[in-house]
Amino acid sequence: KIKSQFDWKTERIGFYSTGCFGTCPSMYLEIDSIGNMIFNGKYYTEKEGFYTGKLSAYQFEIIKSEVNSIRLDSLRKMYSANWTDDQTCGIMIKTSDTTYESSAYGFDKEPIELRILFHRLMELYKNVELKKDTTVKEKFEFKGFQYSGYPPPPPPPIEENK
Repeated sequence: KIKSQFDWKTERIGFYSTGCFGTCPSMYLEIDSIGNMIFNGKYYTEKEGFYTGKLSAYQFEIIKSEVNSIRLDSLRKMYSANWTDDQTCGIMIKTSDTTYESSAYGFDKEPIELRILFHRLMELYKNVELKKDTTVKEKFEFKGFQYSGYPPPPPPPIEENK
């Protein structure tokens, strides 16, 4: 059983998951300090597009407890399995003191507490009442983070002279 060892004053959590060689769910979400959630389902998620919702008090306490089980100040920036074609998951946690960021390619080398939190956040959108909200794009605070782990978009097509 994982126990909360720390008392991180979490102000915001950002989480992303990327695609893989198969049908890995690709998403981005942020949770604020009172449990409001904004979500962008990209590919292979049950909800695609932009949504807003609020975690129940119980859900929010579980997530805070799982964050408090991680030694955030000793996380590596990146953990990587030694195989290919897997998914990357990443997290950014803003506390009252600093912002911590870590990601894992495949699930192999990262601390088990981080892996548990990744799994919780990956499944969270399925258990929160979410409402479609096209204004969400403007509400994300970790602007660049949501694109971490993704390849840059392809350049626009070259227009032929006629």
